[in-house]
Amino acid sequence: MQARHKKRAPKGSNTLNTGTSTHLFTRTHVGYGHASRSISSPTLNANHIMLTCPHPTQALAARSVPNLPACPYSEAMAPTGAVAHRRSWGGGVAALSLAVATVWGLASAWASASYAQSAVAPTPAVTRQHVVIQVSDNDSQKWNLALNNAHNVQIELGPQNVDIEIVTYGPGIAMLKAESVVGNRVAEALEAGVNVVACQVSMKGQKLVPQDMLARIGYVPSGVVEIMKRQQSGYSYVRP
Repeated sequence: MQARHKKRAPKGSNTLNTGTSTHLFTRTHVGYGHASRSISSPTLNANHIMLTCPHPTQALAARSVPNLPACPYSEAMAPTGAVAHRRSWGGGVAALSLAVATVWGLASAWASASYAQSAVAPTPAVTRQHVVIQVSDNDSQKWNLALNNAHNVQIELGPQNVDIEIVTYGPGIAMLKAESVVGNRVAEALEAGVNVVACQVSMKGQKLVPQDMLARIGYVPSGVVEIMKRQQSGYSYVRP
């Protein structure tokens, strides 16, 4: 009678009998300096085998086997060093992940707060300006220059952001007479919100009364004193 030759598993492998078929697994080392272990059990009850090793790179790769019972191997069977090392490595990863998440959360919160602050920050209010313009010459060119100054300041700063006053006295009082060559321009300045005033001391010296003057202008007791008061209250002084 011819003897049957039992087929041997390749060197470096383990056979695992599940009761219905024999499955072949590659051996691996478990623990530092430990001999190779083979896993064999007739009562395994899951589809994969995974051994716990002291380092992630030494883990036994699970081989998928259809209807394969689970290996009863657990942390209790693993070498003490293997379990401790795995727990330590896993804890380090968890701590690092928590630190990264915390930093990212703080950065996101800071960015959101900065964006919200910039989005609702009110526009700084424009400081209101004040200027007083002296006209004391009987010269139509200087009259036009004074009116030009007032107009340009309003264009640059905005009529709502500046107070402008033109003060006439001495020979410059002629600028505001009813027959003045710049009468139309004076009316336009008044309409734009420029305050135009005549010195009553100068009018009295020239025997002028309000009926001799342009409509809608203002009057001050003294042109020089008016300019002094304006400067003391913060007005900028301009003389063309």
